[in-house]
Amino acid sequence: MMVASSGATLLLQPEWLAGPKPKVEAPEITAATATITLVQLVSRVQAYQEENGHLPTDLRDITGANPAVTFHAETGGAFELSLKAGDSVVAVRTTDSLQARLIEAIRTLQRRT
Repeated sequence: MMVASSGATLLLQPEWLAGPKPKVEAPEITAATATITLVQLVSRVQAYQEENGHLPTDLRDITGANPAVTFHAETGGAFELSLKAGDSVVAVRTTDSLQARLIEAIRTLQRRT
């Protein structure tokens, strides 16, 4: 009987034993965080492009790049970065208004309660 109750306690992992469960962020917070990550990475890819005269073949050439980010080169030196954020995918293109995307992401995070 004691073994069964101990096993049940371990399986259920009550907060007093396992600690508090991590808070699940709202989808808009996850998307805003992903947007900021991508906008920061755009500047690093652009710096690589300026330094080397071409886009990287993949993001392994960019130091500290998140391995979950997908890179897609487009014509004319433009590119797209994307990152899974919860159940959706956030994408940023160098042809987008990055400043507007960044401002909106920051505002979304500021509204977080």
